[in-house]
Amino acid sequence: MGDSEFPVKLGQIPISRRLSQEERNAEQLDADSRSIFVNNISIDMTPEQIESHFKEFGNHIVRITLFTDRHSKGCAYIEFDNVEVRELALNSNGTPFNGSVIGVFRKRTNLPKFKRKHDINNIKTPVT
Repeated sequence: MGDSEFPVKLGQIPISRRLSQEERNAEQLDADSRSIFVNNISIDMTPEQIESHFKEFGNHIVRITLFTDRHSKGCAYIEFDNVEVRELALNSNGTPFNGSVIGVFRKRTNLPKFKRKHDINNIKTPVT
């Protein structure tokens, strides 16, 4: 079952259906409301070390996503199982972690942009 499927049970036979774009967006908004963005992480940190650091708020971590391009980019998303823990974790902003001072922020939701009609007033002209 993929991320965009929803399990439904009918008797003993599980049935799944694809989620609509609206449902996927709603799930993304929900997950993002429980997530933080952490930057300035030491490049040799593992997800286990990050989990260990943020476990001071309890065993509430659902997922850790490290940014990499073959090597760590020094930032990660951490998803918690509730908003209250996320709010507590935000207090870690500016605290030391493995020799670095980390930044901890609310995760922004990146939803696909709506197609915009071109407005003649929004067209920028070069300055001569």
